[in-house]
Amino acid sequence: MRLLFATLGLPALIVSSLACGGGSQGTGGSASSQSTHSGSSTSGNGSGGAGGAVDITPLDAPGISKSASTVEESEPFVAASSDGRIAVAWIGIAPSGISSVAYAFSKDDGATWTPPVTIAQPMNQLGTDPVMVADEKGDLYLAWLGYDITGPLPSKMRLYVARSGPGTTAFAPPVIAQDVTADLYDKPWITLTHAGTLVVSHTQSDNMTYSHAVVVTSKDGAAWSQGTLPGASARSLVYVCASRSTPRLFATYLSQASPLEIAVQSSDDEGITWGPERVVSGMDAVGFDGPTCVADGNDVWISYALGAGAVDASSFEHLTSVRVAHSKDGGATFQPAVDAHDPATGKLFLHPALALQADGSLNAFYYAGAAAGDPQGGLLSVRSTDHGATFAPSVVEHAPVALDLSRADSAWLGDYFGVAHRDGHVHLAYVDNTSHVSHVSYRRIPVGK
Repeated sequence: MRLLFATLGLPALIVSSLACGGGSQGTGGSASSQSTHSGSSTSGNGSGGAGGAVDITPLDAPGISKSASTVEESEPFVAASSDGRIAVAWIGIAPSGISSVAYAFSKDDGATWTPPVTIAQPMNQLGTDPVMVADEKGDLYLAWLGYDITGPLPSKMRLYVARSGPGTTAFAPPVIAQDVTADLYDKPWITLTHAGTLVVSHTQSDNMTYSHAVVVTSKDGAAWSQGTLPGASARSLVYVCASRSTPRLFATYLSQASPLEIAVQSSDDEGITWGPERVVSGMDAVGFDGPTCVADGNDVWISYALGAGAVDASSFEHLTSVRVAHSKDGGATFQPAVDAHDPATGKLFLHPALALQADGSLNAFYYAGAAAGDPQGGLLSVRSTDHGATFAPSVVEHAPVALDLSRADSAWLGDYFGVAHRDGHVHLAYVDNTSHVSHVSYRRIPVGK
C-alpha cells in the first residue's frame, strides 16, 4: 500500500506499504520480453503437479487490468488452479483516488481474459494488498485488506478472504478472516499447508510500540482462527510458505532489530504453535523489502535484499543485492546466503520472489535497473539447478520497466508482484509502467529441467 504509517515510536517499526489510493542481457537497453525458455513440467509452490507436454514459447497478455473505472493499477498477484483457470488480482485506483481490489480470469492458459471486476466489500470503503492461492480441488482463494479513512491513518481494518469455485470466473462474497481491532494491519500473504489448511499472515501494529506477526488459519475458508507468532514484537512484512511434501510451515519476516534482520519461524501443527526465531541474514545489511520463501521436505529457501541508505516514507530504499539463503534441516540452520542477482543487469533491484519447480530447480524473479528511475529497467529471472548454491545469468522477462522508486508517482511499481507455477509453467503478474502509468500485465513462461 502506498500511504505509509508514520514512524512514531520504534525506528522504521511501521514503515509500512499501506496504500490509500493508491542473462547476460542487462536491462540498460530496450530488450524484448520474448526471451527463450525451454523444458517440461513443473509444479506449484505446494499446489501444483507435474503436467504433460509443455509449449516452449512464452505468452504475454499486456494491460489486463485496464478499466474505465480506474486510472492506475498495481500490486498484482496471480494464482493458477488445478482445473486450468488463471486469476490475477490487483489494486485499482479510481479517478477519485479510492483504492479497490479487482481481478480478471483466463480459462485458456492466459491467451484471453475476462474484463476486470471490482470486489464489492461489505463493510469497508477501500481495499488493498490482494494475494491468492490455489488448492488441489480447483478452488482459488483471494485475501486482502479492507479499511476506511477517517483521519491521517487507516481505520476499521479487516482481513477478507473470498473463494472462487472450480470452473467459475468470479469470487463469491468474502468472509471476514480477522475483524476490526484498535490496531493497523499490513501486507497479508497466503499459503496452503500440505494438509490443505489455509494460512494468511500479516502484521498487526499500534504504530507506536509493537508490530506483531499474526497468522489466521482455516480448514474450509469460512471459519478462521487467529494466532500470534511468539517472540519479538517488532516485525513486519511477514511471508508464509509451506513445504509441499511435509507438514512444516514457515513464516519469514523483517525483524526490526537494529540493524534489520531476516528471520524465520516454523510450525508443524498447521500454524497453531511456532518454534523459536532463527536469524537467516547473518551480518548482511538487510534492506527494507519483504522476504519470500519456498520449501520442500527439509529444504527451505528464503530470498531477501540488501539495502543502502535510510528507509524513507516516500520512496523505496536503494536495494543493491538479491540474496538467497538455504536450509537443509527444516530451518534449524542456514548456509551462508548467496547472491542470486545477475550483476550485468544493473545496480539496483526490487522485490525478489522465488519459485520452486518439480525437479528441484529454483527461480528468482526481480525488477532491476541501472539507477533509481532508470526508464530501461526490466523484470528479470535467474535460475539455479544446484539447490540455490549458484544462479545462471539472467533472462529478461519484460523490458523496459521504469525502476520508479517513488511511492507517489503514477508509475509506482507497488510493493510486490505475483509469481505462481503449475504444470510446467511459471505465471507472472507484474507492473508495466512504460506509459508512465502503472498497469498490470501477465506473462506465462515454460520452465525446463
